[in-house]
Amino acid sequence: MARQRITAITPIADDASRAAVRVGRRVVARLSWAQVEALALAVDQPWDDELAGRVADAAAMTKALRHAQSALARRAHSRFELAGKLRKRGHEAEVCRQVLDELQRRGELDDEAFAHALVREELARKPAGAMLLRQKLAQKGVERSLAERVVAEALADVEQVEPATALARRRAASLARLEPMTRRRRIYGLLARRGFDRDTIEAALRAVEGDEQQM
Repeated sequence: MARQRITAITPIADDASRAAVRVGRRVVARLSWAQVEALALAVDQPWDDELAGRVADAAAMTKALRHAQSALARRAHSRFELAGKLRKRGHEAEVCRQVLDELQRRGELDDEAFAHALVREELARKPAGAMLLRQKLAQKGVERSLAERVVAEALADVEQVEPATALARRRAASLARLEPMTRRRRIYGLLARRGFDRDTIEAALRAVEGDEQQM
C-alpha cells in the first residue's frame, strides 16, 4: 500500500496569509504560513500519525486564534471573558490557554487596559461609586487586586459626594410629588445601587434636603 504524502501546500483563496495543506486530494489543515514553516512542512513529505497529530494541534490553535481575534474585533474582552467564549466554541482548555497567552504577548489582550476602559465608560455614562465599579469588573473576571487598583486610580481625584449629589438632585426632581420619606428612600436606593458608600449617600441626601428647605 502506497504511503501517504503531502501533495500540495497552497494559499487559501480568500486569505493568502494562510495555506491549505493537502494529502492526496483532501485538505487536512488550514495553517498560517508561519506554522507551515515551523512544522517544516513540504510537498512530497511523508504523512504519518505523528505529523498528522502535530498538524492537527497547529490547526486547532489557528482556529481558536481566529475566533478570539474575531471576538476582540467586535469589542474588548477580559482574559476570563474571552476564555469562556472560546470554550463555548468547543476549543480545548490547553488550546485556549495558549491562544490567550499569545494574544497577551502581542498586546491584543490586556486586562489592565480593559479594566481602565470599562471604568471610564461606566463613569461617563452615569456617576458611580467604588463598590459598583469593582462589581462590574468582577463580573468580567478581572482579578480582584487589579480591579481595586484600577478603581482607586480612577477615583483618586474624584470627590464622591459631588457626583452622588448631582445624581440625587436629578432623581429628587423626578420624585417631587412623593412624600419626603418615600422620596428619601428611593434616592438612597438609587445611590446604593450605583455603588456609593453610606457616608457619601448621607452627605448627598443632606444636600438635597437642604435644597428643599431653601425652596
